[in-house]
Amino acid sequence: MSSVAPNPYDQVPYEGHAYPSSAPDRLALMAILFGMDPAPPERCRVLEIGCGSGGNIGPLACLYPESTFLGFDLSRVQVEEGRCFLEPFGLGNIELLQADIMDVDQQLGTFDYIICHGVYSWVPDAAQDRILGLCRDHLAPQGVAYVSYNTYPGWHMRGMIRDMMRFHTADFTDAEHMVDQARALLDFLAEAHPKDSKHPYAILLHREAKRLRGLPFDYLFHDYLEEHNTPVYFHQFVERFQAHDLGYLGEPSFPEMFPTHLPPHVQEILGRIGTDLFKVEQYMDFVVNCAFRASLLVHDAQPLERSIDWHAMTQFHIGCDGRFLEDPGDLCSKHPVEVARGEARMTVSAPLLKAAFQVLIDAWPRSVGFEDLLRDALALVGATGDEAEGRPFMGDAVLMCFRDRLMEVRASPALAGTLTERPTVFPWARAQIVDGASRLTNLRHECRPSGDSVRSILHLLDGTRDREGVVEGLMAQARQGQVTLRSPEGQLVEDPNDLRGVFEDAVEATLQLAERSSLILG
Repeated sequence: MSSVAPNPYDQVPYEGHAYPSSAPDRLALMAILFGMDPAPPERCRVLEIGCGSGGNIGPLACLYPESTFLGFDLSRVQVEEGRCFLEPFGLGNIELLQADIMDVDQQLGTFDYIICHGVYSWVPDAAQDRILGLCRDHLAPQGVAYVSYNTYPGWHMRGMIRDMMRFHTADFTDAEHMVDQARALLDFLAEAHPKDSKHPYAILLHREAKRLRGLPFDYLFHDYLEEHNTPVYFHQFVERFQAHDLGYLGEPSFPEMFPTHLPPHVQEILGRIGTDLFKVEQYMDFVVNCAFRASLLVHDAQPLERSIDWHAMTQFHIGCDGRFLEDPGDLCSKHPVEVARGEARMTVSAPLLKAAFQVLIDAWPRSVGFEDLLRDALALVGATGDEAEGRPFMGDAVLMCFRDRLMEVRASPALAGTLTERPTVFPWARAQIVDGASRLTNLRHECRPSGDSVRSILHLLDGTRDREGVVEGLMAQARQGQVTLRSPEGQLVEDPNDLRGVFEDAVEATLQLAERSSLILG
């Protein structure tokens, strides 16, 4: 190791978890969209720079047994924690190494995907250059690198708070005490101003105090109290990666590259900027006060196709966890109905598109291949056999809905299981429950929060118990005082018959939730 100073990540380890935007499936999708031929997620080689305890690439190694994963991190504590967590899985396709980024072996080989999340902004300039150099030197010809970093203008305001916190905690050495004092300082500053004050500084302080109260201890320590946190403007990051012969593929989320979520007059003005992608991206950061980015990089010599039409959608798998806001009724009618997915809304009147949404909503959490979606939607409106006529319409509709966040598009089928007689929860999530993790990783490489009662049920879903067996397991835990239930009035539920009825309802509800949340294996 080149550094003799205490490693702050040994003192305060980050809780390892999945970063959905860094998953090979997401990176492959963006590469294919822009004309590349990346390695399939099911058979690829992945490097993670700053892997921590393996919370990101570990579940990926479970999901893709024919792919290989290598991660390294400076923190010996986190790497050892990761190795211990991984050991019971018996995986032969993942390795975690303790190494300094400045000394890492040049014999690593090439990788189809390189991930560097939560490192770039938090290391010195020389290490930042080394990150980009590793991406250039070890990325396969059709490979994609994912690099996240803090950005301006959003971090100008947060940086002011950080500077005050670091000043206040400069004489403290205990991490827990430092974080407590940092929170206390921000509360003190906010309380010095009335909550209804219209002064910009008061509004900022109250907003940041509220935001930071909800952030975990490790995040606040590393982002606000550590020595290194150097945000950049997007255009400055462009200059840095171009100096290393790297090119810009895009953002991990295709919809984020479009201003469609902004007011129409803002979209119109941004449209006047022209075709300079870097300028458009930078001005969008100005508009939304962007504080964090993750950018996808490729070799600078890699040609990219920026013009995307409906044909591109025909090779993908489509999903939608949305809902109709009213009964769609007769799908063959042109009666308009509203569809919602998250905060996105769309009024749909075309029968074929309404039918497509119905197919996708019914299939969730499974995705549907484009040709299957077209066939099933045509069948719902009684137009079986009209694939040739419907294909351009469906392709355009999927592309529009993908851009506007109404549908998701994947390079590979979504990994999702169906409830069986003896359900099995994704083993990585069950291990996280035992480990006390605050969030569980599902088959879609997403993090799902869960309450104690849900976690107790999920842990029993190991493939050996049917529904009755799970209820019996909960009853046994209740007898031992490991599980308690209270009535809506706050009274402890102790009668076995009452307990059994509550547990039966809870098990069924949890099973349905787990299936929809992609936590159940097939």
